[in-house]
Amino acid sequence: MLALDLSLHEHLTNIINYGYDDSRPREIQIRLRLRDRLLHLEVEDDARPFNPLERAPVDTTVPLDQKPIGGLGIHIMRRSMDALEYRRDGARNILTMRKRIA
Repeated sequence: MLALDLSLHEHLTNIINYGYDDSRPREIQIRLRLRDRLLHLEVEDDARPFNPLERAPVDTTVPLDQKPIGGLGIHIMRRSMDALEYRRDGARNILTMRKRIA
């Protein structure tokens, strides 16, 4: 499933590239569950707090060469998944993505 693969890749890239500012060992957990043709993907990390759902939507009418850097990965996640939910639990970010399987 391309939508899930792309969304997971974008989210993990954001965590790894922007969530950590030290070289300590870190942990990212990925949980996947399929129930009643609804795929649940949960990503839990110990990076600095970041809720991707608070990021402003990308203006897709701006030409690519004039677009500021950043935000397209989150845009892809929003467009590819049926639902996204974020919560902070102690020192952990938890993003849940849902996609209905045909």
